[in-house]
Parts: sequence; structure tokens; C-alpha cells
Amino acid sequence: MLSVSLRLLSVAIKMKASRITGAVRNADWAFPGVSEVTGGPLAVKWRRAGCALILACAGIGIGLSTTGAGASSTPNSVLGVYAGPGNSSAISAVDTLVGHVHYAMDFTQGTSWATISNPGWLLSRWDGTGYQMIWGVDMLPNSGASLAAGATGLYNQYYVSLADALVAGGQGNSIIRLGWEFNGGWFPWAAKGQAQDFVTYWQQIVDSMRSVPGESFQFEWNPTRGDLGVGNLANFYPGDAYVDIIGLDVYDIEWATYPGAQAEWQHMLTQTYGLDWLASFASEHNKPVAFPEWGLGWGKGDNGAPVSNPGGEASGGDNAYFVQQMAQWILNHDVSNAVAWDYGSNPLPSTTNPLSQATFAQSFGLSSAETTTTTSSTTTSEPATSTTTSEPATSTTTTQPATSTTTTTQPATSTTPTTQPATSTTTTLPTTDPRPRHHHYWWW
Repeated sequence: MLSVSLRLLSVAIKMKASRITGAVRNADWAFPGVSEVTGGPLAVKWRRAGCALILACAGIGIGLSTTGAGASSTPNSVLGVYAGPGNSSAISAVDTLVGHVHYAMDFTQGTSWATISNPGWLLSRWDGTGYQMIWGVDMLPNSGASLAAGATGLYNQYYVSLADALVAGGQGNSIIRLGWEFNGGWFPWAAKGQAQDFVTYWQQIVDSMRSVPGESFQFEWNPTRGDLGVGNLANFYPGDAYVDIIGLDVYDIEWATYPGAQAEWQHMLTQTYGLDWLASFASEHNKPVAFPEWGLGWGKGDNGAPVSNPGGEASGGDNAYFVQQMAQWILNHDVSNAVAWDYGSNPLPSTTNPLSQATFAQSFGLSSAETTTTTSSTTTSEPATSTTTSEPATSTTTTQPATSTTTTTQPATSTTPTTQPATSTTTTLPTTDPRPRHHHYWWW
């Protein structure tokens, strides 16, 4: 646990260093500012300023991890979970499974500027739980706003209000996952063709939130895996002074054809804007990496075996090999947080996916440093039986995983219809805010 504490302190020191640089570069403090949704193609979905402190501690005999330079101490030390809006009890169940969960993630509601800037209900749900919070923060509400207008500072006041609320609610040290999956086409802040507006608006928001006394936020920049046709992702990077963590969302899913667990993992590593890119880009910018969302695929799956599903999602299903490889990658890299998606269509961990749950418990348990290293060189055998996870065409209610002891109902919100690309069929979205609960309703 000491190694974990020192590592987190290192990240905090790095974040402060970048903030000082940002203040020098930009003193222009402009005065200001939940259910599932659509998904994107899945060809689709941190710095070293604190190293001196860690090395000094090691020099006086403190037993830090020896997994390698820039590596996570254990997969468990960076583990987070999203289990539904305000649902801390379900994360407590994962605590029991693995021994400790450090991070919890939740989302602001994107219905309106009022719901984005005043997350009072959610703050009350997480108060006193002890989890380090990661907040998915909408850059725009469902309608009536634009990246171009945001770039002028028009919405800054709402993010000042949000930062005030977070600080007052004891969440001033949160990780802010701003405008996640901007390279997809399914959120209002979809940034294709608007790289400069996206960057300038991001900087406006960060400056606004950092202007609030008592804050110590870290800002996480978060595309989703794969080349989605928006161009060079570096063009959307807001700059080192405005980013503390570089993340990538990773799910075990493809469209129409899933090549098998081992082939798919290699694809995840080497594809354009895959895991190799993530490690390289973060190293280039001297930042830690993150998996703000990672988890099993949905749709037709066969325990990691190859699957063909023309016109639909194809995944690894209950794929223990994917879980094992993710744990090993996390162990070998400088990872800030890795948030398992334990909600909705194909949750991890869950008794509905026994192979993955067993590997998750082994790989992310408190003794996972030894366990993961031992198992990483082996191939996980897939049972002969197959499983298919069916994604609902429509949904108005989401049932929490069986491990949860309570069901949490998110306050009623309005919805804005989302238009699917011409290459896909229309899917009716849930009747609540269609963005934060996730985009597992279609994939193109």
C-alpha cells in the first residue's frame, strides 16, 4: 500500500507541475461555467516530475514495486469500477471480490447546463464512500450549444459552478474525464472537423475549473480505440499544460467479425490508435495513461472463439484471455486508472461471465502482481460451450448486476434523439439521458 500511496503522490506532483506551466502560458482566466447510448465503430474506441521523490524513497530502503520503470505497482492499485449512477453498493461488491477498489467513476447528466453544473444528487451518493472519484464531464448539453461557442468562453460560468460544487462536496481532488470519446460521432461534442474549437474550448474549461479555490483536479483526455475517420488525434490534443492523464476506452468487440481472442488482442495492440499508440503518445508527452472504460464486448460471443455476426456486433463474450492480457498490460505500463465497466449489457465482473470473473478476481486481486506475471504467458482455454449476449433494441430500465445489494434510480431526465449513420439501422434509445450510461446500443 505504501508503494501505491507514493505513486499517487507522484502523479499529484506531476499534475501540479503542469498546472504551473499552464498558469504561465495562459493567465486568461475567463469568468464563467444517464443510461446507455449509441456506440461507434470499433475498428474503434502519466509524467515523471515525481520520479525523484520515488527514487529517493527507494534509496532509503522503502520497498517499492520492481515491475519495471514506468510500470503500475499492481493492477489492483489502479483498479476502478463504473457500476451505474451513484451505485456505490455495487462497487463495494467488487471490493469484496478483489480486496480493494481505489477508483469509482460516474457521469454528470447532460440534459442541460443546470444538470451539468450542479451534480448535487450524485455528490450525495458518493459522499463518505472513500473512493477516489473520476467524473465523466459533458462538454455540451444534449442540444442548444456548440464547440465553437464554447471556444469563445461563452459557457465558462457553468464549469466554475461545477468546480465550486465538487470542491464544496469534498471532490476537489477528482479526475475530470472531460468530453470523453470525442473522436466518435455519438456525443454532442463529437469533434470531427472541429479540432481547433475542441482544443480551445477544452482549455477554456480547464482554466475555468482551475480558477476555483481548493481544487486539485486532474484532467483526463480520452479518445476511444481505433481510427474513426477524424484525422490525426494529435490535432485534438489540448497541450501538456491542460492534460494530466491520457486515456483510451477499450472494449473486446468488433463489427460483424470477431477473429478470436488472441488475434483480437494483437489487433488492439497494433491498430491505428490502439494500445501501442496509447503507450507511445503518452510517453511522448510524459503523461501516465488510463483506461477510463474497459470491459467485455456485447452482442454475439463465444468465450473468446472466432465469431461471425453479419450486420451486428461480434465479441469475445465471456473472454478470460482479454481480461488476463489487460491486467498484464496495466502491470507493465505507467497506468493511472483502469475503470472496469460493470453495468448494463455485458458487465465485468459478473457471475453472468464466470470465466472472466474468475480471471478478473485472480488478476486484479491484492496479490495480482505475482498472479498476473505467472499467468500472462499461458493461453486461456475456452470451454466448448458458447454464449450469446443479446443487446436490447430499446430500454427504459437498466437492472444492476446481481452483486449489487441496492438499486439506484437516477433522477428523471429528458432525452435528445440521436441519429445513426446511414450505414446502420435506426435504434430507439432509452428515455433517460442517452449519453453517460453508455453507448452500447449500436456499433457501426
